[in-house]
Amino acid sequence: MPPTGAPWGSGAPQWAPPPAPKRSRGPWIVGAVVIVVVAVVVAIVVVARQSSPVAAPTPSTAIPSSVPAGAKPAGPFYMLADPADALPTVDEVKTATLMDLTPNGTPRTTSAPDHATSPPNCTLATSSTTQSMWGDATQLAGQQFTDPHGSSSRAWAGLAFWESDKQAQASLDRLTAAIQSCPAFTLIGVAPDPDTKWTTGDLHLGDHRIGFSTSLIRDDGDNKPWKCVQDYRVEANIAVTASMCSTNPSSSAAALSDVVMGKATKH
Repeated sequence: MPPTGAPWGSGAPQWAPPPAPKRSRGPWIVGAVVIVVVAVVVAIVVVARQSSPVAAPTPSTAIPSSVPAGAKPAGPFYMLADPADALPTVDEVKTATLMDLTPNGTPRTTSAPDHATSPPNCTLATSSTTQSMWGDATQLAGQQFTDPHGSSSRAWAGLAFWESDKQAQASLDRLTAAIQSCPAFTLIGVAPDPDTKWTTGDLHLGDHRIGFSTSLIRDDGDNKPWKCVQDYRVEANIAVTASMCSTNPSSSAAALSDVVMGKATKH
């Protein structure tokens, strides 16, 4: 599971335009004098124009629009002062997972190194928030949730923002290609943890979304299944991911990522 990190920094700049200047009003008598002067000037101009030939009108030049004709308007763009604001609360996690899970440390705000796997192209099956996925994101946040009652059940939710929709979509394309070419893999353990073998399955491809699972192949004599379900979705310039690992994670990851995306896009 990804380690914890430091909170995100200061907020985004304010882009509100300056207020319009207020009009000053002089006394009515000054207005009357101005009206008289304007009337005299208008009369002089009329007499002068009657005694001079009328000039031909100057053809106007059209100013091209900054938006080409037929072009589609720009889509929505999202960026939060603190992306951790869109992470799920304890109550939201409980509603999505039906488990009492609590935050493990503070939100992570940097991408972790990729996990070593065999074959190497399966690294994204272990985590979709590492440097090869989110290393080029403008801002990100993620939080792990664990069971305070002692079980190994845990959940993860995170989101990342890019400067363009194409960058967010590219992350989904990378993940999809990796999962489709990775039916099984070995997660290389970091001492003292041993290597573990996994299979991937339950692949679901949707509109700007992918869901899949990884199941542990036990060789320790324990017959209890251990499964992680993962969900990854993209909207505009945002990518959201969630995972749930337990003996029966069901569809809780998709429900959790829906919560995060809803909060990220309503700001």
